[in-house]
Amino acid sequence: MNSPRLRCLALILGAAISSCVAATQPPAPAMAPPIGDHGGSPGLFDAGTLIPFVSPGPGYGPSESGLPSRALCLDAIAREAGLRNYMAAKLNLTAPQRVLWQRLEKAAVSGADTRRKACANLPVTAPPALPPLPIVMTQEKALLAARLAELIEVQPALAAVYDSLSAEQRVVLDPPRPARP
Repeated sequence: MNSPRLRCLALILGAAISSCVAATQPPAPAMAPPIGDHGGSPGLFDAGTLIPFVSPGPGYGPSESGLPSRALCLDAIAREAGLRNYMAAKLNLTAPQRVLWQRLEKAAVSGADTRRKACANLPVTAPPALPPLPIVMTQEKALLAARLAELIEVQPALAAVYDSLSAEQRVVLDPPRPARP
């Protein structure tokens, strides 16, 4: 019962079941991230301010079923590519660091191609009702397997970039520590 394979399978099963349970609850309102988490300037939106998002149309976003559509899956990949470009600019990389970053970018693009293939198996629009649990688990398993393959491919290049960064640059990449109450 303590084998890594069983623990991994239990984790995947738990994630699939929890995503089904979460699908029955109403979506949370879109909120602005706290100031400092996104590098924004104070005063534009305060933490907790609701930002009205206009739906781009059918095929985008989860429906009542909670399952993502193909467009939402592909948009997530595009947002991550934009975030990598933003981080590269914010880090102000040196010439040797840029070489390492290009290796990271190449690995990330290759990993994103794997995820795009998994996204292609999703429906164009989210179904109006939750499909049977075996179908949900199969789709979730494919998406998680593609994400894991991407992480495995990117991890060595990311470690090389991180090791080359100065302490000031690492602050940009490291997640902020939670404030103590």
